[in-house]
This record gives sequence, C-alpha cells and structure tokens, in this order.
Amino acid sequence: MAWIESMMTLILTALVSVWIVYGGSHLHKHEHAYYVGFSLVSLTLTVFSVLFQQGIMTQPDNLLYPIFFQGHLALAFYLPVMFAGAFKHKSTAKITLLKVRRELAVIGFLMVIPHATLLIITALSALNPTGTIAVFLMVPLVITSFPVVRRKFSRDGWLGFHKWAYITYGLIYMHIASITIIAQTPATNAYEELWWVRLLIYTLIFVSYLGLKLFNYTSIIRLKKIS
Repeated sequence: MAWIESMMTLILTALVSVWIVYGGSHLHKHEHAYYVGFSLVSLTLTVFSVLFQQGIMTQPDNLLYPIFFQGHLALAFYLPVMFAGAFKHKSTAKITLLKVRRELAVIGFLMVIPHATLLIITALSALNPTGTIAVFLMVPLVITSFPVVRRKFSRDGWLGFHKWAYITYGLIYMHIASITIIAQTPATNAYEELWWVRLLIYTLIFVSYLGLKLFNYTSIIRLKKIS
C-alpha cells in the first residue's frame, strides 16, 4: 500500500497517457462536456475538502485520499502538459500531446482545486506557500488557453505570457520536494518512511523535463546556425 501510494503519480500519469493516446480525439472533440463533468467532480471534492478542513468529516484512510486530495491526479494531468513543450518538434509524442494540451491543463486545474482548498490554510500557516502561488499563477494561464481569450493576443504576446508556466513548474517541484522532505520527518508510518522514493521520482521527472528542454533548445540553435 505504501509503495503504491508513493508511486501514485507515475501510475496515474501512465493511465492519463493511455487515455491521451486512445481517447485524445474524443477529449478534444467533446472538451466542453468533459469540463462540465470534471467541474462537478471538482466541486464535490472541494466541498469534502472544506468538511475535512473544518473537522466535520474524517479524511478517508484509503487510496482515494491521495488520488483526489493530495494532488496526485492533478499532477498526472499537468505532467503531459509540461512535457508537451519539451519533446522534439514534430515528433509523434509532441503532436499527440499538443492536440489535447489545453484540455489537460484545464482538467488538471480543476483537479488541483480540492487539494489547494484542503491544504491552503496549512500551507500558509507553515510558511510554505509555493503550492498556493503556483495555483494562483495557473489561473491566468488556464484562462488564456481558451481560444476566445487567446485570439485577443498576438502570437508572440501569447507565447511570451505563457512563459510564466516555467515559473509554475519550478514552484510545483519546490512545493513537492519541500513537502516530501519536511512534512515526513520524522517518519511515523511506512508511507512516510518512503519519502526518499517520492523525492527521487519527482526529481527524475523534472530533471528529465529540463534535459529534454535543453537538448531541443540547443538543437534548434544549431539548426539556425547551419541555415
């Protein structure tokens, strides 16, 4: 159970990736229906978050809690969004992800709301507002992802504005790393004892992203010099 929970982000990301490959076209075609469905789920979970925060209800002691309330599902939707900008230009992976990047970002934001609602008071009182700041930065990025808003920007203006996403990615990693190290010390159960596994997984994910991003950037620079 502890190992499964520690690898929850990888498991959920794999499931989301399978959905993208086999159901990406359906998601893109019916994106608004999915937004409504996930909004209802997000609203319901947010209500539960408030009830947990106020002590009216006890937090569930099963895998549903880490999936929906610890941010694993939200991160599973955001990782493909992040890597969509890192894969090689015109590669199959990049094309597949770019087709549903907006939809994944919106759904990921909806799924992070219950997590943020549940932990915002704790995060601010513990002086670790990195996750809260990241959520606030997501708001304008998500809003400007919709075509009706995007059309109000020039291409360069929109791309420049969305470079704020890099700051969001950095804050997400800082939030995860700090929570993983600080919050689990000293360890009191099997899950907390595996804090190093989670830290290693998240570090490898973000280092892989930076590596891909840097490799493709240098490749583009070399091509420009040749041409």
